[in-house]
Amino acid sequence: MIIQEQLLVEHSKTNCILITDYIGSNTKRVEELVSCFISKEYRISQRAAMVVSRIGDKTPELLEPYLEKIVSIFLNKEEKDSVIRCVVRFFQFYDLPECYQGVVLERSYELLNNSEQAIAIRAFSMGVIYKISKDYLELKNELKIVLEGLYTKGSSGLENRRKNILKLL
Repeated sequence: MIIQEQLLVEHSKTNCILITDYIGSNTKRVEELVSCFISKEYRISQRAAMVVSRIGDKTPELLEPYLEKIVSIFLNKEEKDSVIRCVVRFFQFYDLPECYQGVVLERSYELLNNSEQAIAIRAFSMGVIYKISKDYLELKNELKIVLEGLYTKGSSGLENRRKNILKLL
């Protein structure tokens, strides 16, 4: 299978699972996927992001060699929402090395506080901020202040996530 060609077949969960299963734990195939993920072609990077997110859920250690690239994509303010959504979703469950935590935290706050941003991205950003902040009292206090003042009207999902994280703080 050529991953890029398979990504173009269709945008579906079934195709994502097919590609993920094909990649398995093969590092050369992961490298091929990451090349698609960082592609400038929208459809390819969007569909690859879905597979990257799934691999991040199942075997995040396969993505560790590409973490710098993934963080770079996350920091790119011109990046497509579909790609950012998959990356921020991955980050909320992944133990980021300390060297990336500051920039990821800052970008996550930007995404959270942008009311124009997609709800899923804002909700996942809350998860990332909480994960990074939970061991630092001053960061937890800052997050609490931000969440208490966060405008979530119109989004029950965002409001629910906000309330749940406030309970954890």
